[in-house]
Amino acid sequence: MLSARILLKNMLNRISAKPFDLKNIKKDKNGKPYLEGLKGLGISHSSEMVAVAISEKNMIGIDLQKIGKMTINDFGFELDTYERKNYLASDKKNKKEFLYNTWTMKECVVKADGMGLIGIEHVKLDRINNVAFFNNRHWYFRKTPSIIYLRLTGLT
Repeated sequence: MLSARILLKNMLNRISAKPFDLKNIKKDKNGKPYLEGLKGLGISHSSEMVAVAISEKNMIGIDLQKIGKMTINDFGFELDTYERKNYLASDKKNKKEFLYNTWTMKECVVKADGMGLIGIEHVKLDRINNVAFFNNRHWYFRKTPSIIYLRLTGLT
């Protein structure tokens, strides 16, 4: 979490003339971090990875997951009937990818909405059009590469 805060501070100091103080990060009633003046703030970390996304105009969610030993037993409550059918029809390699993609897409939505993991089983995905439906809203996805190497220098 400390790495995420340092990354956020570095990002904001690059785009703002006013120095950023980490004490300005607040949390809403559901624990979602926010900053005055930003519509969207997304923070995620998993193992040694960290990501931060900010937006002045849009609600955003971001999720990182280190691929590990997650199985359908760890995840089943979030899969709807159609997703479970696709999962069961996949070969072993594609099953793991399907689970992690499904988890990260759904978690991004509930993070952006500000609900946390509450309600994740109600997120409906349209993988063809890269859109999710949750809480009477449409959420659109931008998939990033599976592995991104980022080296930060000059952080103080």
